[in-house]
Amino acid sequence: MSVTIRHIADELQLSCSTVSAVLGHKKYCYASEETKNRIFDTAARMGYVPDLAARHLRGGSSQTIGLIASINFNEINVSLIDQISSRLADLGYHCLLANCRGVKAKQEAIIKDYLARGVDAVVLFSTCYIQPPPGLCFLNINANKSCDLRIDRGQGFYSLVDHLIRVHGHRQVGMVMRDGNPDKVEGYRRALREHGCPDEFIVEYSQGGSPGQILGLVRSGVRAFACSNDHLAVHLINWLRLNGLEVPRDVAVTGFDNSPKARYALPGLTTAAQPVDELARLTVEELASRLEGQAAGVPNSLPCQLIIRDSCGCPFDTLKYWEKMDYTQL
Repeated sequence: MSVTIRHIADELQLSCSTVSAVLGHKKYCYASEETKNRIFDTAARMGYVPDLAARHLRGGSSQTIGLIASINFNEINVSLIDQISSRLADLGYHCLLANCRGVKAKQEAIIKDYLARGVDAVVLFSTCYIQPPPGLCFLNINANKSCDLRIDRGQGFYSLVDHLIRVHGHRQVGMVMRDGNPDKVEGYRRALREHGCPDEFIVEYSQGGSPGQILGLVRSGVRAFACSNDHLAVHLINWLRLNGLEVPRDVAVTGFDNSPKARYALPGLTTAAQPVDELARLTVEELASRLEGQAAGVPNSLPCQLIIRDSCGCPFDTLKYWEKMDYTQL
């Protein structure tokens, strides 16, 4: 037999309404902290599991948020989903997660499934190809410029290319990417344009580009490359080394994301850090505000932070940096 709110109330000799208000994280609950702790402890001990479907049928909140993402092995996306779901859990929400792979039909199917499950809101971590159903609390984050909240990756990439040109004097800077990212390409081209660099050198692996093509560009005089993520940058550094070229002595290389791979690379990888913590915080705040019936906030764009290490040619004490590294995070 499943444990109900009445069983917990009888065990603690409290009213069902008090136990329900505490376990439902209701704002009107005026129980003391001691009473709340007793209720939570007893519920855990007795194995209480809330019936979210029944709560939704009664017209209440299911305390469930549906997350939709184009899931890949990008550490930034994984970190963002983890932080948002953790912050929502702190507010008493459960999260569902589905992979839309950036496909319209999948987004539509997942939305229908989430609505059938009675979710309170949906957060989409991808370019939106659908019209959200009327009345659904819906938030689109970290996609194109029309979404609710995003990281300005174009600005971040511009800052890296600008640094290679302005600080290190490279007049020919290549861009290396796996899949097309319009914002980063726009940032790359804006930096070239503003510095009067007429030639662009874009190597896109998904369009037939290859490390061999990069080697050919190096031999023709291109001695700086801005990569669209840290994985590509570390791979390029290793490829160049295997071909007798050292970074940054012979070629300057930058990454993007400031992932753990960037922090542990040799040489230290100059990159752009995405403000994942800030985006997660603002996303949950905006979501909570909308669930309370407040008007949608103004679309917000967060800047990246330039992280200078020595792969671009700047002086950097790698040994001192490694000595201070938190090895419990490896």
